[in-house]
Amino acid sequence: MIKQVIHTVARWSYESPKLVILAYLMMFAASLVALSGLTFDMSNEGTLRPDSPVRVNYSDFKDTFGRDDFIMVAAKLDQSKSLDENLASFKALKQDIEASSPFIESIDSFTNIRYTHSTDDILFINELSDVYAQGKWITSSQFLNFSSNNPLYRNRFISSDEKYFALNIKLKATYVDAPEAADEMTSLLTEDFTDESSADESPLKVVGAGETGDAIESVLSIIREHPSELYMSGSPYILDALNKITISDSAWTGSLAMLFTILFLIYFFRRASAVVFPLSIITLSIVLSLGMMAFLGMPYTLYIGAMYPLMIAVGTADSVHIMSRFFPEYEQSKDKKRAILSAIDFSAHAILLTSVTTAVGFLSFVTGDLESI
Repeated sequence: MIKQVIHTVARWSYESPKLVILAYLMMFAASLVALSGLTFDMSNEGTLRPDSPVRVNYSDFKDTFGRDDFIMVAAKLDQSKSLDENLASFKALKQDIEASSPFIESIDSFTNIRYTHSTDDILFINELSDVYAQGKWITSSQFLNFSSNNPLYRNRFISSDEKYFALNIKLKATYVDAPEAADEMTSLLTEDFTDESSADESPLKVVGAGETGDAIESVLSIIREHPSELYMSGSPYILDALNKITISDSAWTGSLAMLFTILFLIYFFRRASAVVFPLSIITLSIVLSLGMMAFLGMPYTLYIGAMYPLMIAVGTADSVHIMSRFFPEYEQSKDKKRAILSAIDFSAHAILLTSVTTAVGFLSFVTGDLESI
């Protein structure tokens, strides 16, 4: 029964080549258009399903208490300048970064951190830079020594060797999607919070990987143009860098796999058609899968990256099975239709079964206890 269905489909495909090619081109074009909406998420929570209790609870925690990760920008003190000039330059840098992105919530640095002290049972709370400007410390070296030995400041706002100042940049957990949504937010805050429909229509959006990446790029653009020696770190920055490295490495390893596949096909078949057709099928399959992910709103994650070398391997193996039967048959009969149907009848049933069993094997992971699978 299955063999007969496969034979009928193969014969119809051979007899209607224009329709089949047109259908493949339309799927390929639709997938390419959808690719513009593909998102990347290399975070730990990105490996979990959107409805996973762990991920839902983590998102609720972020919505309630905000984000607990920071971007740190370290600026090396210019020894040729005075401390006042370094602080002024550092303050200007802080202001530039604050204005660079709407996704930055706050920046803590040497120019705005608090200095709390008491005199005669009176508690004073001032900004540390203001206290320095008022002349509490006679020399700049005394001020730096005090700051680097204070456990509240050391290795958070100033390095222990007194050579670097740091900016601690906190990103927003949520943001208003559009300026016109501000009025909607105001009206929403005045409504009854027990109204579930109002919560569902909230204009607040979660700051995701895309918005974080935009904020990081804004900070990096300032760092590149700034005359001081600046460095950047922090989990959002590292995660964004990992996203870019993963994309670059996926493209590189995919291209390398394609190159070895081409060399393999050329060596064994020594025909242009034996190279072009399998690669066309593999490329279409990869683009179609990425387009479907974009259409369904599925992000590209660390685990997804392992799928494409597997698709190349399976696609090449299946193509070799068909072509190794087709070419000898065609050399003997010189009848393309007969050779194609013979190759399909001989190999397609086995290819289908091996593909199904492979899919079932991967599907069995769904029963595992590991949340990311």
